[in-house]
Amino acid sequence: MTGAMIESVEVNGGRLGFEVAGAGPAVAFVHPGLWDRRTWDDQFPVMAGRYRVVRHDVRGYGGRWTRVDSRGSSRQRSNGSRTSLPRRSLCRILAERIPGARLVQIPDTDHVVNMRRPAEFNQVVLEFLGEVL
Repeated sequence: MTGAMIESVEVNGGRLGFEVAGAGPAVAFVHPGLWDRRTWDDQFPVMAGRYRVVRHDVRGYGGRWTRVDSRGSSRQRSNGSRTSLPRRSLCRILAERIPGARLVQIPDTDHVVNMRRPAEFNQVVLEFLGEVL
């Protein structure tokens, strides 16, 4: 995407890559496990038209995380598998417990709705952000 600044920051002895674009109130995109910041490719430029958007690779994902050992060489980091609550239950719990949160279900899709139905996802998110920011 043109106009995006690709940067990195040192975190706990490694480098974490991230991108920043747009202006206005900040919106951060955090990717799901096993993927990287590219999962937000359909949202990043759209949201950057109205907001300052930031996306990064979570530690251990996306090839942006390296750790420098005592000899100065770099190596990739990887994480083990994670077990979580069923997604629908977790979403309901979060919507109930986070002040101002809203649960929206887009039919006929799975847990990566931003990738499967990007136009509908973007519309819902932009409407929500327009109300709260």
